[in-house]
Amino acid sequence: MKKNEFLKKIRIDNGLSRSKIAKILDVSPVTIERYENNKTDFNASTKYIQGICALYGYNPEIFNYEEIDDNLIKKYKLSKKEAESKKEKIERNTLLYEIKRIS
Repeated sequence: MKKNEFLKKIRIDNGLSRSKIAKILDVSPVTIERYENNKTDFNASTKYIQGICALYGYNPEIFNYEEIDDNLIKKYKLSKKEAESKKEKIERNTLLYEIKRIS
């Protein structure tokens, strides 16, 4: 599948809407829509790609490929320990953002 299709699939498979993931990662829902519709260039270092990979346990380098197959998915899937560490960092950042926003 194309990388934009994979990006959308992992979001949907995890039960998150664009607006929910946008809030978690502090990005615009329009940003997510652009990536998922292949209307923006993928860069593994962007905030959204880094965040989505941290949440779902993938190495962002997976998005350096135009086509993503099962072999790449297995290769770039993070270990459970690595994935938990990255997810905790995202959750801490989200909490800090919420605290700053309401202060």
